[in-house]
Amino acid sequence: MAIIALFGATGKLGSEILKQALLAGHIVKILVRRKSVYKIANIFRESNVPLELQNNVTIVKGDVITEQGQVHETCMGVDIVISTLNEDTPSSSQTDIPATLNEIQEEEIISLQELTRIVADEAYVAGIPRFIIIGGAGVLHLGADDGPLLCDNGPMKDNERMQAVAQRHKDNLKTMEDYLFDWTMACPGNMHGSGGVAAAPSTSKCVGNVFQGPEFLRCTYADCAYYIVQEINEKKYIKKKMAFASPEFVQQQQQQESTSIFGRVWNGLYNTFFGSSSSKL
Repeated sequence: MAIIALFGATGKLGSEILKQALLAGHIVKILVRRKSVYKIANIFRESNVPLELQNNVTIVKGDVITEQGQVHETCMGVDIVISTLNEDTPSSSQTDIPATLNEIQEEEIISLQELTRIVADEAYVAGIPRFIIIGGAGVLHLGADDGPLLCDNGPMKDNERMQAVAQRHKDNLKTMEDYLFDWTMACPGNMHGSGGVAAAPSTSKCVGNVFQGPEFLRCTYADCAYYIVQEINEKKYIKKKMAFASPEFVQQQQQQESTSIFGRVWNGLYNTFFGSSSSKL
């Protein structure tokens, strides 16, 4: 059991993390704008989180930018910070992403960096060692864990919109490194709301920090939240990125594994009945 400070709890991903963290037996502190507190009741009304587990939530009312004292209160006495602010803030919603890198540098990325650093400041002061943030496919590696970034290669390299998003995630990662946190960056490529359950992943798979093709990018909010909550205890991706495979990719992997197993069995049988006799000829 961990005590979690969750920022962005009323967003699509944050609300899934909140529900699944409670179902996993964790205690959660959340910072919620006063005008958005009602959303927490709505989240629970539409969930399968029992009332006794809902009581394991502490709501701190306030705003990250204007009420840093409330950020401090949210971070006190916790074991880990999870921030989905880069997914949940208006400045980072898919519909509001500026068209050019210059626009996001001048307007949006500063705001996001401020949000992340405000939370990081208070987490650092509170002595919290662990921090999970959200990234994207653009900051995944090609070929190997230390390979070049996807955003610096191929079609993404010349796409200003994608470059702007990737730059935002690079800056968030630098913040984690500056504060020397044991960070994990969850990197879903394209999340959607359908499917996924609180008990186990239904459609996707957690597969490390290497980009493995376009079909690799899609997962549900519920599945992404599931793996983030699992990472709290498992700690498999400390100072690493954590990517998620689509159902199609998982199915393709399973088929390849089945084919490989069948091939090994067939080769073994062939060698047993034919290989040894032919060697005697």
